[in-house]
Amino acid sequence: MTVPKSSPNLVSANNPYLTVELDAYKELLRHAQQIFNIHIFAVGASVFVIFFGLWLLYTGKNKEGTVATGVGAGAVAYCSKLAKESSKESSERIKRLLKEIREVKSLQIPRDNSETDYYT
Repeated sequence: MTVPKSSPNLVSANNPYLTVELDAYKELLRHAQQIFNIHIFAVGASVFVIFFGLWLLYTGKNKEGTVATGVGAGAVAYCSKLAKESSKESSERIKRLLKEIREVKSLQIPRDNSETDYYT
């Protein structure tokens, strides 16, 4: 792919800042995938506890069934809250990093004549 010299925002193989930005976005995506996977596992385990509690209620063990069902429902709510907070915190960290990269990038002075078209 040929990149015109008059467009600094397009992909360039020589741009180390673009590489860092892409890596930051990849890391953000990786975090989101991990948070999703952990959340799904935790909710699945909590739903299992809820069904176990319902089974205990059905078999006549009211105290144990109520406790198990309540714990399962609480775990679902807590895991959802934790996943949301973790996702938000991770996103904010990556956004701060990208902002810093863009600030440093805007302060750079071109090194050779091929880059001078970007700053005119």
